[in-house]
Amino acid sequence: MIVNADDFGRSPGINRGILEAHLHGIVTSTTLMVNTRWSESSAEILAGVPGLAVGLHLNFCYGQPVSEVNEVPSLLSSDGTLNPSIRELLRTADPNEIRTETTAQVRRFQRIMGRMPSHLDSHKYLHSNPPFRSIVAEVASSHALPVRATSGDDRAELAALRVATTGHFEGRFHGLDGEGVDQALLDRIILEMPCGTTELMCHPGYVDADLLDSSYRDDREHELLALCSSETRKRIDEAGIQLIDFSQLAVKWGDA
Repeated sequence: MIVNADDFGRSPGINRGILEAHLHGIVTSTTLMVNTRWSESSAEILAGVPGLAVGLHLNFCYGQPVSEVNEVPSLLSSDGTLNPSIRELLRTADPNEIRTETTAQVRRFQRIMGRMPSHLDSHKYLHSNPPFRSIVAEVASSHALPVRATSGDDRAELAALRVATTGHFEGRFHGLDGEGVDQALLDRIILEMPCGTTELMCHPGYVDADLLDSSYRDDREHELLALCSSETRKRIDEAGIQLIDFSQLAVKWGDA
């Protein structure tokens, strides 16, 4: 099981929570936003935590684009920031501009981290929807990067390009998906874990002033408690689950 914490670089409180969930909990992997005002300082923090795998949290719907604004107009609101409306983006985003911004974010990750990301995923699941899915898959294939797959359609498109991914995706440990995030839910997810490789997505963090514009706040601290509890570690050990990250997945895919 890969336990990936999204949104590193979104705010200092999120960074602190993810680090705690790795150092004292079960988080093995995180994904970094590279278009926030904390991106560079976040990369410096991550350089001091070598045991935490770091992927790229592609962001097409929050904050400033990494590309020049005149290069990606179909991704932008009237104020020049990335359009937060998922519905509009899925309807109007130009595939060439998606490729431009995806490539720019990969390059920025490489610049501030000094290496390629362990894998790719995206804010608000955008890469799991056309036209984003095929573009992200192509960019990932060109760099031999694994990608988060949230559905069978994702896996089929990634498999066609021989892009590594997990066999299963677990997204229930997220308050926006309709269930309260607590120890009981995490216990149930662990007990129901299928054979093969699974990515458990999570969003631990501490609420701070820089997170007040987020639609997902208080449950981040609830997630953190469960991810760091001794009960969670005990259940994982009892189930015989091996905790890995996407870099290990890529090796296994290559060996296959």
